[in-house]
Parts: sequence; structure tokens; C-alpha cells
Amino acid sequence: MVAELQSKYGQPADTFFIDKTIEVTGEAKRVTIDFTSRGRATNKYYYQTHIAVSSIKQLRVIES
Repeated sequence: MVAELQSKYGQPADTFFIDKTIEVTGEAKRVTIDFTSRGRATNKYYYQTHIAVSSIKQLRVIES
């Protein structure tokens, strides 16, 4: 997929998407992220929302 993004946008994705707003389609899942200290769980955590992207068709630039 990295090569597809570079081919479509003419530059690496890590530079193309800087300062752009994008829309991502897919199933959003809440994931628990554990805090660790010295490699051990601290019983503290927070949540992130993840969307698995497997195709560039899931991405749309909506603001540059």
C-alpha cells in the first residue's frame, strides 16, 4: 500500500499528509492502551480509537 500511496500522490505518504485533513472509512474500534513502567503494567490505561486501513480507497483528502 505504501507504493500505491506514493504513486497516487507523487511523494511519500509521511510527507504528503502533513497539514491535511483526511477522511478514513472503516470500522472504528476502541483499543485499551496500558501504561507501563520498567516493562511492567501499572494498572493505568487510556483508550484510542483505531481504524484498520488496508486499501487507499479508504482514504480521502478533504482539506489541504
